Amino acid sequence: MRLITVPIFLILFFVFPGISKTDTVIIPGMVTITASVREAPPGWAVKQRHLIKTINEAAPIYLEKYTYRGGTMRESRKLDDDYENFISWPLFYMMGGDEKILDWGLQEFNAITRQWTYQRQKSVYKEFVKQYD
Repeated sequence: MRLITVPIFLILFFVFPGISKTDTVIIPGMVTITASVREAPPGWAVKQRHLIKTINEAAPIYLEKYTYRGGTMRESRKLDDDYENFISWPLFYMMGGDEKILDWGLQEFNAITRQWTYQRQKSVYKEFVKQYD
């Protein structure tokens, strides 16, 4: 894969040398909206930002209480419940949460998969739940 990637990068670099991240890309038919008046944010947006800040602060406390250092669950009952504890963390990141939330969500997915593959009842095989195959 690396042998293919390098020549493609070099071709793009020499064929399109003037394109940079700051250049504007023109898309036919795309409407441009420009704000001209600055106003106070709506109340719901202020509350949402406060909620995001609160969840960002609560996440490490939650991890410390319910997971071990490597990410495995302290109390683990059912496989699907363990995954469901963290299923919305990447979505929360996409909505404005801290990037650490995304990293922790991925860490927990890998840790729970590892925990149920090797440490628990060996319910996971090649990242799939055995009972569902």
